[in-house]
Amino acid sequence: MPGCPTIIGVGDHDFPYDVNLHFAQRLKDVGVDVTLRCYPTLNHGFFSHANVS
Repeated sequence: MPGCPTIIGVGDHDFPYDVNLHFAQRLKDVGVDVTLRCYPTLNHGFFSHANVS
């Protein structure tokens, strides 16, 4: 088994956006089941903003 299924969430305004896309592709290339979620209006750390949004 190549690895655990992975979910990657990235905002389009996230400074490591391209790195996250590359990481997701590398995981897919080795057979990991990857779900990539892109959020076009969000920035880095948006998952931690739940209490203020």
